[in-house]
Amino acid sequence: MTTILRMLFFRGRRFSGELSGIRFPVRLSDLTASRRGPALLTAMLQYGGHLPEGVRVRAIRDEAADIRDGVKGDKGVITVEYDTSAAKVGGLPLPPSRLFLKFNVGKLGAMRLLVETSECAECECLFYRHLAGRLPSPVRVPTCFFADYSKLSGDFVLVSEAVRFGEGDVAPLKHRVRDDANLDEQKAFAVHGGTLNATYWAQPMATNSVEQAAGPQARRSTRAARRRCRALRRHTVACGSSPRPSPSSPASSTPRGARSRGAPASTTSS
Repeated sequence: MTTILRMLFFRGRRFSGELSGIRFPVRLSDLTASRRGPALLTAMLQYGGHLPEGVRVRAIRDEAADIRDGVKGDKGVITVEYDTSAAKVGGLPLPPSRLFLKFNVGKLGAMRLLVETSECAECECLFYRHLAGRLPSPVRVPTCFFADYSKLSGDFVLVSEAVRFGEGDVAPLKHRVRDDANLDEQKAFAVHGGTLNATYWAQPMATNSVEQAAGPQARRSTRAARRRCRALRRHTVACGSSPRPSPSSPASSTPRGARSRGAPASTTSS
């Protein structure tokens, strides 16, 4: 009920972000159709240290990119003009003049409810904040220049480089549902996904840093979820759904915490 009320009363309203404190845009027109759009984008790029000192955004133009594969968010591409008249020599390189933006689903409906209940916006922002910069090879993601979200409204924004699909070593853009993946793409998905999963499997480092950044409420929710998981495991064992091996079973000769040679550590994925 709380989620539905937040969607009804706060969806589409601009609030300060949980990560940056900036009242970030919640739709493309907040940047392209507002006189404060250039100043807002300047602040967003400065927050992450992506804008050289003395440089500001002068103008923003909507490329009117017709992006049809967006499911859990509204997307757009903008062209940015920078004012470098006051830039200091030897500073940071300029961000790209072409940027990709993603927002939460603006329309009230089942997909917006799914995004809210599954915390997709928060997870995506925290991924780019804490994990995107230290992914194992060969996993690659677009360079992120700003990402933030609001727990109250459920809105979020992601600003990243606009990937040029079909150029260089980047494959052409394909629809996630309508276009079938070929064998090489399926293999890449399995290898990259497995590499990412194995890198952080059972390692609390990434989880703890995300909890710390998300604030006390997220930490309390995480601790509560862990308690429920432990209670569920105890209940499962008590009900006999996951019986222990009998003394006569060959598995009983295996030391506790060890596993047979060649046996997988787990058959589930995170």
